[in-house]
Amino acid sequence: MRHLGILNYDSFSQFLDQEIVNSTRFKRGDKKDLADFINIHPTSLSQVLNQTRAFTEEQIFLLGEYLNLNEIENQYILILHQIENASNKSY
Repeated sequence: MRHLGILNYDSFSQFLDQEIVNSTRFKRGDKKDLADFINIHPTSLSQVLNQTRAFTEEQIFLLGEYLNLNEIENQYILILHQIENASNKSY
């Protein structure tokens, strides 16, 4: 899977929503494959996708690998994730 425009996202939630949750390219079986790839239970993945739980940084890295993101794109989504989940908003 190759995605274009990753660097145009302003938030990790927006990226997650558009690239996975509402993506026509991402089917039910793909979500199970993703859960297996990042080594979490499918229920945990559903919680992350419903925004009641957050990915760990390692899981973000593996998500980038699963989506075939290049190094810059993968670092960018990791930074978006860190900003969104920071307790200090000035971070």
